[in-house]
Amino acid sequence: MEQYLRLSDFCHIEAVGNGTFVLYNALTAGVLFVEGAIAQLLRNAAGNIFALDDIPLSEHQRNIFSAALLERRLAFPVGQRLDLEDYQKMQKLLQGNGIGILYLLLADGCNLACKYCYIENAIPLTHVFSTMTQDTAEAALQSFARVVAQDIEEPQVILYGGEPLLNKSVLYWVINRVVALKQESVLPEKTGITINTNGTLIDQTFISFVKGKNIQISISLDGKQDAHDMMRCYRDGSGSFENVMNACKQMRNNGVDFGFSVTVTKANIEHMEEIILWLHEEFQINSIGFNIVIDRNEELLGMSEDVFADKLTQQLIQCFKLCREKGIYEDRIMRKVDAFIKGYPYLYDCGAPGDQMVVTPQGMVGVCQAFCGSQKYFIPLADFKEPSNHPIWQQWRYRSPFYQKQCYDCVALGICGGGCPYNAEKQHGSMWALDDMFCTHARGTLRFLLQDLYRQQTQE
Repeated sequence: MEQYLRLSDFCHIEAVGNGTFVLYNALTAGVLFVEGAIAQLLRNAAGNIFALDDIPLSEHQRNIFSAALLERRLAFPVGQRLDLEDYQKMQKLLQGNGIGILYLLLADGCNLACKYCYIENAIPLTHVFSTMTQDTAEAALQSFARVVAQDIEEPQVILYGGEPLLNKSVLYWVINRVVALKQESVLPEKTGITINTNGTLIDQTFISFVKGKNIQISISLDGKQDAHDMMRCYRDGSGSFENVMNACKQMRNNGVDFGFSVTVTKANIEHMEEIILWLHEEFQINSIGFNIVIDRNEELLGMSEDVFADKLTQQLIQCFKLCREKGIYEDRIMRKVDAFIKGYPYLYDCGAPGDQMVVTPQGMVGVCQAFCGSQKYFIPLADFKEPSNHPIWQQWRYRSPFYQKQCYDCVALGICGGGCPYNAEKQHGSMWALDDMFCTHARGTLRFLLQDLYRQQTQE
């Protein structure tokens, strides 16, 4: 009896070179390389249904081929919809995610006037800038301790701004308080602390305080002086590069570990590999993170968004190759590489979809720091009881490609994460819309990973 199979809704057929194609399951990352004739037959299959006997292989080879299709969930016997069951399982993963990240905006102002700052650029002109008090920080930490998900092994407290070092006394107090709450088992033992800073206010007192405390410090540096100072300047227009570099050298000389966060704009998109090599030589970095600029316009991009997206994607791929060669972890693309290798879905690209709470100096709590200016998606901290039952956190929990209908047919569904909800809302009026630049990045990265895997296997 002739056997018929149905391709999964999530099976995509992509060319990888030399007349070879790959069958790729966008949900499970199942991969099978096939010759062009087989790819063409499957592409032409009516209703995605095909007869195994039509596959131009010997009977023995067809049996192996059929087993591989079923094992990698690329196809199923007609009448079964295991692909939809897989999809629903992915969706259910979002139902159980809980709070694991606390952002404390220790100051909503900043001593710099970075041209691409998505927080300060969205703050109303009538806003009165302020710093967080110890009382507000204590209330936030207690709320976090109460709601932090039990299955999250390493919750994170992120000290953020504005510029958090504008409020050093509370920054020091929070760090000591987190240590104490861990010792008292109020916070999980592995709760981590991260400081995101522009680096200009780092001094010897700060260095002495953080040394040996196992604190992650991320410094914003957009490349060498010309590129950095074009975007990251003081309010009088002067550049911040020299002060940042002096602080980095001082920390290095004092044995304090830190990393770099690089926002990609027209100022540095042509020099991303150079930045990696320079920082590797200057500071012996073992990791780096490239950020996709959020407030996007031609003044920042220097070209249309479509052209910038394509160029950014190719530059990130080249940076990944370089980092792989040098043993450097590049966070932006490795998020997708990890999902691709492990075959486990990358549900969202940031903690805002239900995973985090962001507390402002005024004692408001919300899901995403980009909205702290408008206060949209924010409520008073005193009203923050159970996020799993609150409509804001309930809504954001499902902001993932697995609940966005327009993402169902995308080849990068399983590794994408959905980009930036804030940028989607700013561009298209809804956080459920697509983050267009991120779509280009995700699809381009996925196709590179498939081609790279093929090259590795053929070389072996």
